[in-house]
Amino acid sequence: MVLLRPPEERDVPALVAMHADERIARFTGVPWPYREIDARAWLAAAPGRRSSGEGADFVIVDRADTELLGTIGLVRVRWEDMAAEAGYSLAAGARGKGYATRAVMLVTDWCFHSLGIRRMEITTHLDNDASQAVAERAGYQREGVLRGYRVLRDRRWDLLMFSRLPGDPPPPGIRGSE
Repeated sequence: MVLLRPPEERDVPALVAMHADERIARFTGVPWPYREIDARAWLAAAPGRRSSGEGADFVIVDRADTELLGTIGLVRVRWEDMAAEAGYSLAAGARGKGYATRAVMLVTDWCFHSLGIRRMEITTHLDNDASQAVAERAGYQREGVLRGYRVLRDRRWDLLMFSRLPGDPPPPGIRGSE
């Protein structure tokens, strides 16, 4: 079972260790190499992003032992059309166990029920099959390729768009908001 909470100072070593994984750097905009100063900068920016409504940052932890499993957040919020984009990363040892799917479902429910968001989005690299599978297991629908959609590391990337609306059926095997 996972729990989402705001990032804290005690998370810095685990964040640095998690982001040492080149796979995360390949598919996200996090600095590479990722250092302690990068973790501290993210930690310092999180409260301002949330209070301004620009985004929200959380760490994914194991409910039983509070081990940091990954991060998730709203990387973009468009209040003018009540839409938000979720982004997530998992530590290598936490992958393939359903943690990311559960975290996406929790953030999606929070956005729909607490923030009034009417459209949730996830974008993935075309070759990030694992992230695409997470989006689909969390009930997001594949919409299509967005050509040249985002610049990461001085290169414009095509991304695959997934979305979920409040009225969409729950993901397979899920009964409502568990």
